[in-house]
Amino acid sequence: MLKKGWYVLEVRSGSERKVKEIIKGLVKGKGLENLIGEIKENEIRGYVYIEMTLNNELVYAIEGISNCNGFVRCDGVIVKMN
Repeated sequence: MLKKGWYVLEVRSGSERKVKEIIKGLVKGKGLENLIGEIKENEIRGYVYIEMTLNNELVYAIEGISNCNGFVRCDGVIVKMN
């Protein structure tokens, strides 16, 4: 089993729940359920927390969702929360 970590996805404020539901459907449709754990809306609008195993296909699919600005990065690298 691949180890999952928590990552922050920046989304359009007010679209957190919609993006969360789209991610769930996208993951199921692509058969990538084993790469995703929990998905949480944050009390601070504009962010969604995703417990996942980093995978290029999954990252590109999620970042392609409407109202999604992408994962939080530092120097081009997706940042894992501690």
